[in-house]
Amino acid sequence: MIKFFKKYRLSKKVREIKTSHRRNRAFMDFHKARTVLLIFDGTDVSRLGRINKIIDAMNREGKDVTALAFYNDKSLADVCLTQDKIDFVSKSELTSFGFPEEHIIQGYFSNTYDLVLLLDMVYCETTAMMTDIADATFKAGKASVVAEDSLDLVIELKDDKDETFLVEQIKYYLRSIKSGS
Repeated sequence: MIKFFKKYRLSKKVREIKTSHRRNRAFMDFHKARTVLLIFDGTDVSRLGRINKIIDAMNREGKDVTALAFYNDKSLADVCLTQDKIDFVSKSELTSFGFPEEHIIQGYFSNTYDLVLLLDMVYCETTAMMTDIADATFKAGKASVVAEDSLDLVIELKDDKDETFLVEQIKYYLRSIKSGS
């Protein structure tokens, strides 16, 4: 019963945030996107090097990138504290219902981004919820890691692929669709 109540409160809060955003979905040409929010589960710290390379590549392309990682523990690992391009949200910064605290909402989810990319390869309830409440013109990610109605572009990937490949696929499709290829 408690689990049901927590899920109910979380879904109600997500609906409230989404309603306040009044998100205007529209196709986003990758070249025209200026602000990008990357969301991912950063609990597996071996991913951080690849994510940093993705951030660097997007910065070189003129994108203003914000990277937000969920760390599934009460306190962050030491390696997380050394990351200057990636911000982390730990379990201790979630309410008892699993929703980010107000300072996280104000810091990340009150902004409107051109593009939100969910870089998870497997489902994570918290990053799926964060993607859902993010205010963006266009959202993209891997199929099966979030409710597909939360994303505007869903990429099917085999299990042996990583987030670098996912980002390249998203960029390819955003460039191809716009050019009519």
